[in-house]
Amino acid sequence: MQLGQHPRELSDTVTLLEKIGHFVDKENNDLYVKYSAAGHSPQTCFSLIAENINIARILRRASSLWDGGYCIAGLLGHGDAFVMRDPSGIRPAFYYADDEFIVVCSEAPLIQTVFNVNGDHVHPLPPGQALCIKRSGAWTLDQILAVRSQESWGVVRESDSQMF
Repeated sequence: MQLGQHPRELSDTVTLLEKIGHFVDKENNDLYVKYSAAGHSPQTCFSLIAENINIARILRRASSLWDGGYCIAGLLGHGDAFVMRDPSGIRPAFYYADDEFIVVCSEAPLIQTVFNVNGDHVHPLPPGQALCIKRSGAWTLDQILAVRSQESWGVVRESDSQMF
């Protein structure tokens, strides 16, 4: 691999997680060097890293060469989390957020039923975007990858299947 990693498993999921892990480590190290050079103690550096780690930047770096359909979620050890959808919108993802909960799943009616909310409160996670959640509960939608049409991936539409 370009990054010098040699995962023992060759599944797509393990490869994606290894790549994300590499860029989490890089972001963590870069921030530690920055805060340490500014004269902060190691303990203060760790607190500053937890507050300022940029999940969107990590995902942009990690996913630049990914292709296909996916919806991937992750949770960092200090409590930040993310859910990222593929740029073609092949895999579905819907989210709901209020003062207590942030939930993501592949079917909007499931969220509506479990949380007893109407459809106006359940939103699709846009293609190529990530829902980034800080441990404080603050969250943002961040564009990670440029949106791509499904046709660019060779996805056959139902109307096109009649041509074969």
